[in-house]
Amino acid sequence: MFKQLFQTDLGAINTTLVRQIQPLFEATRSGGLANIFAVWIVYGLVIDTHHNSPAMLLAITVTVLSVIRILISDEYVRTRNHKKLTLFLGQHLFFTFIIGAAWGGFSLMLISHDDTAVRNMVFLINFGMIAGSIATLSVWLPAYIAYIAPQAVCIFTVFAIQGNTISSYMAAAFFIFITIMISTSLKVNRSHKKE
Repeated sequence: MFKQLFQTDLGAINTTLVRQIQPLFEATRSGGLANIFAVWIVYGLVIDTHHNSPAMLLAITVTVLSVIRILISDEYVRTRNHKKLTLFLGQHLFFTFIIGAAWGGFSLMLISHDDTAVRNMVFLINFGMIAGSIATLSVWLPAYIAYIAPQAVCIFTVFAIQGNTISSYMAAAFFIFITIMISTSLKVNRSHKKE
């Protein structure tokens, strides 16, 4: 699959990859808008705390990067320029990873948050974004993994650092959740390839 990603000759690009990319790019607008909506909800949750500034940075970062990713995807959908497919894919994958890393980085900052209800609400939003991104990103698995991997690592890190019994249970539940999400994304990807 990665060999196909870096091929630039139109004749050499696998038609399965092209079929995967079209719905990925078409769904980017809804996925990007969901990220923007969710990040501003998170900002609203922590606006009166010491996490206000990092949350504002997260909100602006995710908003700007989501808009850029939407513009890249819209350009591909508009032109369907298969000769530049690797450029579009590379840019999309890069911005998807950075958005996931921004979410993950903010999750790490919640280690020091005193209000467990707010921290858990932010994690709940993270979990929802991870689950919801199956519909938009799993048609091309590298995009899905690039989005969820940094978030998963950071959330596991938060649970590990907290080190109490509840955090251990949460980490186990999150592991089961991530396993189910990856399994589901693989099934969605396989079903899309069969179409």
